[in-house]
Amino acid sequence: MPEGEINPTIETPAITKKETDFPKDTAGRMDAIIGSFNIPLRASTLLVAGTQENPTVYSLTKSLCGLLLGSEMGYIDKTAVTQYCLSLCKAGFLREESGNFYLTDAGKKYGMPAAAYTLLYQVDHGFSLYPIFGISNSKNKERKSPWTRAKVLKSLESGPKREADIISEGFPHSVAKSFERLATAGAIEYSSVTPQTYKTQVEYKLPESHPSLSELELKGDPRPELLKEVAKTTLILKDKNVPITAINLLQHLPRELRARWDNLVLQGEISRAFSELTRQGFLDRGIFKGGEIQSNATLSEKGRSTLSLIHALEEACQDGPALQEFQNVILPQVLRSLGVITRETADLYYPHSVSFLLREGGKKRLGDLQEALGKATQEGLTQYDIAKELGANPYTVGKDLRFLVKAGNIVRVKRNNVFYYLPGEEAA
Repeated sequence: MPEGEINPTIETPAITKKETDFPKDTAGRMDAIIGSFNIPLRASTLLVAGTQENPTVYSLTKSLCGLLLGSEMGYIDKTAVTQYCLSLCKAGFLREESGNFYLTDAGKKYGMPAAAYTLLYQVDHGFSLYPIFGISNSKNKERKSPWTRAKVLKSLESGPKREADIISEGFPHSVAKSFERLATAGAIEYSSVTPQTYKTQVEYKLPESHPSLSELELKGDPRPELLKEVAKTTLILKDKNVPITAINLLQHLPRELRARWDNLVLQGEISRAFSELTRQGFLDRGIFKGGEIQSNATLSEKGRSTLSLIHALEEACQDGPALQEFQNVILPQVLRSLGVITRETADLYYPHSVSFLLREGGKKRLGDLQEALGKATQEGLTQYDIAKELGANPYTVGKDLRFLVKAGNIVRVKRNNVFYYLPGEEAA
């Protein structure tokens, strides 16, 4: 039999271990599929298992390493393959018997075709699905992030939404994390107000027709001089083409004025002045509105593209025409070119993998991060402070911080619901 083809003569051995039932509902099936094939090498693992008569961890690892030759990742170890196989068992696509991992009926009918489709999709579109769907959260069966993120994208198909809108549809309150991850992956455009860390990037605009400085109502205002200074500074920001936000305005206020105020008190006064200037028609507030609009998410082009994959997989889960196309056209095509496709999807996935963090730029990033923390005050730095200092993505910095905390290199403390990070020697 030619290599890379399913052997139709393979007889399914008697089941000696419990087999996980594949869900009968569409949502359950999508959860299993997206949670399994968010990592391309797990999809390739299932396809390789379907071509072997007695697939063991050793034989699967050997085959996958052969397929990965020439890729950036280079190889895969037995531990990773074992974890892939066990997770595919939990999804209902494989079953374990005496050290072998055999395809289930669901694995043959739905698993392999869906795995092939997700691999080909990533090759055709040039991006990995892993940053979009993330990793499965096995510790909380009610909140598996891949399917949650897919449902968030589906919800946004009808138009922009707030976090509150999504939560009202039955999503957990932690959906904000899904928004942040999807935005980092480029699947959505997302902005949010987070006043507790003073990262409130509410942007104001000067309307075409607004009162002059001399026309502002200063009588009765508790801080009339400050109100006028804030208004003058907004004009300066506009002339410099700098976004009118609280942080930018604070940085552009006269130095002598800033020296007269406690920094935190001044921040609060700037927010109050913005509200008053908006009331007087001198400023227009952006999309955020206190107590009503605290976040906004819209689909990006990549997000809309990913929706096409989600819809095709849903149709396949419902035994629609997409399933026949996956089985009869896409699966044979991918099996014929499994080596090339595995390498290409592995290269797309590799920059987002743990091994990339450890093998490539990870050590330098971790060193830069620790150096930045070494300059911190006794209060420490927040994740966003460090990201700004390094000019890095806050999400990437957050992953590195968790890695260093777990390793004991740095410490994390919580004050006023905000996490601050300090060098390890400060723990005492």
